[in-house]
Amino acid sequence: GLSPKMQQEVFETARMVAATGVTVMMVEQNVHGALKISDTAIVLELGRKFMEGPAREVMDDPRVRHAYLGGNLAQAVGAAPAATDKTHKTASAFQGEHP
Repeated sequence: GLSPKMQQEVFETARMVAATGVTVMMVEQNVHGALKISDTAIVLELGRKFMEGPAREVMDDPRVRHAYLGGNLAQAVGAAPAATDKTHKTASAFQGEHP
């Protein structure tokens, strides 16, 4: 995997590209980081779509919080406000095994 510094650079680059109006699709195991920068999230479980929706709604789902976020939503979202720029189109997909 990437070092934490390199992960941050990749996320920042994806955010900058999305800010130009280009849709970015990211498949990422770092669920916290991916959901922080995403507008839409697709959760895969054993290769099949388990859930899809706005990233903030996906973060609020108890099943996702338990399985992927350790149950602590406050740490996952931090203090960042929800994106309001409609041209920002970043989607995340992450895969894991749901316990």
